Amino acid sequence: MLSLIWDSVAFQHNMTLIIVAFISGILSPMLVSWLNYKIKNNSKENESEKKEDEMTKFIKHNVKIDERLSIKRRE
Repeated sequence: MLSLIWDSVAFQHNMTLIIVAFISGILSPMLVSWLNYKIKNNSKENESEKKEDEMTKFIKHNVKIDERLSIKRRE
C-alpha cells in the first residue's frame, strides 16, 4: 500500500512542489539574511582594523618625536 503511494506520479509531483516551496519560501530568505549579516560584520571589522592601524601609526610617530625631543633637551 505504501509503495503504491510512493510510486504515484501525483505524489512525486506534489512532493516536488513542496520541496521547491520550502526552498524558495524558507531557505532562500534565511540565506540572504545570513549573507547580509556577514557582509555588514566584515565591513565593520575592516573599518575597526583601519582605525587601529591609523592609531598605531600615530602612536609610533609620537614616540619618535618624544625620543628626538628628549635628545634635544639633553643637548
